[in-house]
Order: sequence, then C-alpha cells, then structure tokens
Amino acid sequence: MNTIHTSPTNAIKTRPARSPRGARPAGRGRALAAPLLALGLMAGTAAAATETYSFTIAPGAASGNAAIAGSTNLSGTVIGNHDPVTNPGGTMTRPNLFGLCSGTTNTAFPFSATGSSSGSTALSPSGTFAVTVNPTAGTSSVSGLSLDLLGPSDPSFPTSSSISFPTSFRTCQPTGIFPAGTYPVPLGNLVVSEMTAAQTAPATGTLTPTGTPGQYTFAVAVPVEVTTTYALGSIPATESVAAAVVPLAGTITVSGCTATVSFAIDVEANETIAGPVAGPQDVPLDVPNIGGTAHLLADTQIDSVSFTADVTGSGSAPGQIVFKPGDFNRDCVVNTADISAFLAAWFADLANGTHAADFNADGVTNTSDITAFLSAWFAGLN
Repeated sequence: MNTIHTSPTNAIKTRPARSPRGARPAGRGRALAAPLLALGLMAGTAAAATETYSFTIAPGAASGNAAIAGSTNLSGTVIGNHDPVTNPGGTMTRPNLFGLCSGTTNTAFPFSATGSSSGSTALSPSGTFAVTVNPTAGTSSVSGLSLDLLGPSDPSFPTSSSISFPTSFRTCQPTGIFPAGTYPVPLGNLVVSEMTAAQTAPATGTLTPTGTPGQYTFAVAVPVEVTTTYALGSIPATESVAAAVVPLAGTITVSGCTATVSFAIDVEANETIAGPVAGPQDVPLDVPNIGGTAHLLADTQIDSVSFTADVTGSGSAPGQIVFKPGDFNRDCVVNTADISAFLAAWFADLANGTHAADFNADGVTNTSDITAFLSAWFAGLN
C-alpha cells in the first residue's frame, strides 16, 4: 500500500473570492443596522415617560359664569347739537336760567359724569392648550393656553349714571332749564364684546396618579394676559389689557396617541385706568328736562376707568399626542421599531434619490441624518 505524503510547500492555498467590480458589499446594510438596533435593545422598548398632548375646547364643551363690574368718571363740556346749516332745529344751550330763545347762540358748559354697572352672566368658554405629563418627576406643564372666555355671547348690563353741571344754563329747542346740580342721565348699558386669555410664560405644576392606569390629577398656575373690550352706551369701546394668573386644574387620562382632560378654570382680571385721558368728542347725549329732551353733544376726557371680572368655568376636551421627532413611524411610542423604520427609509432614499429620511432637512440623505435621528430618538426616551 502506497502512501502519498504532501509537504507544507505543496499545500493547497485558497483566497477569498472578490466581489465583481462596482458591486456594493452585501452586508453593508446589516453592518449599519446592527449597531443601531443594539442601541435600541439597550434602551428597551418601554414608552417614553414624558408626553405632550394638545387639547381643543370646542364651543359648548365648557360652561361658566362671569361676575363683571365697571365704572367710569368723565369730564368735559356739553353744547347743544344745533347747527344753523345742517341741524337748524337742534338744541341750543344758553347761559343763565332765563332769557329769550331768539337767535342761534350756542354756548358750551362744563360737566362731570359718573357711571357704574355690575352683574353676572353665563358663558361658554372655548380655546386650546397643551399639557406635558412627566409621571417620573410628578410634574405637569401647560403651554399655548389661549381661551375665548365669553364664547358667542356679548353680555350686557344696565348702568347707573349721572351728570353734574357746576354752572346753571338753559336750552332752547326744547326750552328747559338746568340749574347747577346733578341729573340722572341714560348713558346706556355696559356691553362686553371680548374677553380673551393668552399665556405669557411657561407654567409647571403638579401631577399625581389617581390609581387608575394612565390617569392623573394636575394643577398648574398659568400666567396670562387678559384682553377685554367693553363699551358704555354711546361712548366708543375701550380695550383693557391686564396681567392675571389662571389656575388650571383637573384630571387627565392618557392612552397611547390620545388623551382626555376634565378641567376647571378661575380667571380674575382687574384694571384701573387713571386719567386724564382724551375721550371721545361730539358724543350724542340726550338729557330729559321739563320742556322735553335736550339733545346735547359732549366733548369728553376720561378721568378714570375701572373694570373687574371673575370668570369661572369647567368642561372637558379630547387631546392628541404631540409626536416626538424620534417617533419615526408615528405609532406614539419611541422604541426600536422607529430605528427599523428610519433605516428602511434611509436605504430607500439612497437607492431611489428620495428624501424621506433627510432627518436634518439639509436636502441630502447621508450619515448626518443617522446622527440627527439617533440624537432625537434618545431624547424621546426621556
């Protein structure tokens, strides 16, 4: 039996086969995907602790009540509305209590006036706001609070008002006398046509589990700017802007992509304008007298205006999660599925020239987008 011996110098040597020129290594995708998926496995698949939900209070979804009070002090001059060309039958004002009414003399006289009003009315607030819940820290934050506190109503309240004349005068057309003193005058109703509250700064408060999964109570004091527009009779509308704090509290229940909130609000707005401030001119002012109604025109200045409102309300609203940038597949959870979805889009962009995975929005899909995505993905886990 013959035995064949081979020496080391005659051993058969093999060399790895070369890829065809220009071909992409088959394992490139796996090589990039594996580290990313490993990062995901390290982070786990639990939902992120912190989520933000955006809520809309639809008209009719909330109800409330407003207690409103306003007062004003005015001064200026009054004169009859007579004009020899455009209104020859109008009222003329003359000095002294007695005299003839011939001619067209029309003299202005000083006055001061006060008006006050108060009452309450039902409201239907509407608006939007967002709540960020952080169960780990036990905090809730409110952002973007914007409320229309009145809803569709323009509440109106009767006014108690009077006018005082330090100087006696008389009127012609109709004939009447106005001894120096104070007279009731119908200035009209106090009408509130706008009352809005807009958040002015970030606000963070408490978040407490109720014992029901996904349900918490929250309480946040939200700084706002309250804008109110109101008018007293024929006096043009005044806009009041005042800083206030809205205590927003209630219960929030979260479930994946959606949430519901039950809430209560209490808005107090107070403003005082100290004059003198130039007021409206040629304001029609009808003052009843023994001879009939004197038709006067008032040039005014506002000596002071005060306005207070206390608005309370409650209601409920549906909410939608605010997607985090790292939630690439938009399933409301930041986890490894987002990495897989991003990688699929990234390779598809390279093959097709598209930009679905252009995460940093620089117009090019490349490795910079992977870095930007991973940064956002890890931020979304916290």
